[in-house]
Amino acid sequence: KGGKGDIVREFADACKRGGIGFGVYVSPWDRNNAHYGTDKYPAIYHEQWREVASGAYGKLYQGWFDGANGGDGYYGGARAMRKIENGYDYYDIRGLAEKLKAWNPGFVFMGGGDGVCDLRWPCNEEGYCDPDCRAGFTAVGDPGTPGWGHYAKGDINGSLFVQPCCDFPQNPGWFYHEDYAAATRPPLYLMQLYLRSVGHGGVMEIGVSPRKDGTLSPVDAANLKEFGEIRAKFFSDKVAEGTFDAGGDEAEIAGKGGFNVIVLREDLSKGEQIDGWELWLDKKDGTSTRLASGVSVGVKRIRTLPRAVDGEKLRFVVTASAGDPQDVQFRLYNADQSLVDKVWAAKKPELPRYQQAKQTSAKGLTLAWDFGKPVTFSRFSLDPQAGAGAAQAPASGKVSFSLDGQTWFGEMTVRLDNVAANPVSQQFVTAKPTEARYVRLVADRTISGKGDVALRGFGARPR
Repeated sequence: KGGKGDIVREFADACKRGGIGFGVYVSPWDRNNAHYGTDKYPAIYHEQWREVASGAYGKLYQGWFDGANGGDGYYGGARAMRKIENGYDYYDIRGLAEKLKAWNPGFVFMGGGDGVCDLRWPCNEEGYCDPDCRAGFTAVGDPGTPGWGHYAKGDINGSLFVQPCCDFPQNPGWFYHEDYAAATRPPLYLMQLYLRSVGHGGVMEIGVSPRKDGTLSPVDAANLKEFGEIRAKFFSDKVAEGTFDAGGDEAEIAGKGGFNVIVLREDLSKGEQIDGWELWLDKKDGTSTRLASGVSVGVKRIRTLPRAVDGEKLRFVVTASAGDPQDVQFRLYNADQSLVDKVWAAKKPELPRYQQAKQTSAKGLTLAWDFGKPVTFSRFSLDPQAGAGAAQAPASGKVSFSLDGQTWFGEMTVRLDNVAANPVSQQFVTAKPTEARYVRLVADRTISGKGDVALRGFGARPR
């Protein structure tokens, strides 16, 4: 549009047409701005937020904040490494939150740290939270600083009410690539993640990446639509509902029919008061079976059973509480057992396997691989290690190729800045089809900033 387009405007208008709340992410880390890391930058960052959040684009419902606290960048030509030790204070997150909520009453602050977050990161970007995760939460610094591990489970008697926001990309990465179509999350797996997020007291947040023309992939759109249909079917046959009185109670369910899905909700007028619970089924023959148990009930807890059961009474027992337990609502559903089984059997699809090279050396910040024979490709992958090992991936570096291991060509820059938080395979495209047997990576530094560089593998898609 000749440099006169406004993609934020187009997105905000599209949200309005679809009846969807408009939200944005404005990265606190600006690797291009010359003032990043100086005392001038926070005002610049706040001004960026004012531009999108003070009404020009309509009501802003949510903002997403993360621990993007610097690294290597252009910085107005300085090409330097700039790290922020305490982003919460440096960016003045508390002051920013006050402005955003004044401009947009009811604004939801995702992340951000102490005392400002309305939703929190659950310590993964895989779409789930702990089965006993609670919204009770006492913030101790930003994610990534000492003492932040409790973001995953929450805190008993936490001073804040902050649900975990279980975010994940619908495709293997946060941005759209044609190669990812085969690995988009299928509907049954999305339903499984619903049970592992909303069903564990969290919020489900799906990252759907637009294509280059701004539209969603038809495959992604179809999968999301079918997920909605599966979810509706899953809870379509309600067998019974009721309320267990405070502290534990029983409910008559004789003659209601079999059920295999249990949904519990705690009265939160006094906060989360239950620290342990069990649900028992009393049968007509006098026997009892424990159907489910857990620590927190909170906003919602969904449990599925391996098969449908029925009985005379349902008993809810509070096994632990340091406070004053309130009522607990329950609903029982009889879902198609084959559907329940398929949901739990669903697997996260993997990207098509690239031909893997054998790692031949690893020394300091240099890795080398050998395909064993020349391979022609235009796409390759760098695969981070799982878990904490992902932080040893190169934040940035140079990859080059060779046919004989002596003469190197095709050098290109690669970046893997975010794989520590989301350790998925990273795809790259060469400038032109490349024939090579040997591959070398020389990292500028690891994401962790210390130790030797390490990756799980290097792969290429042969032409």
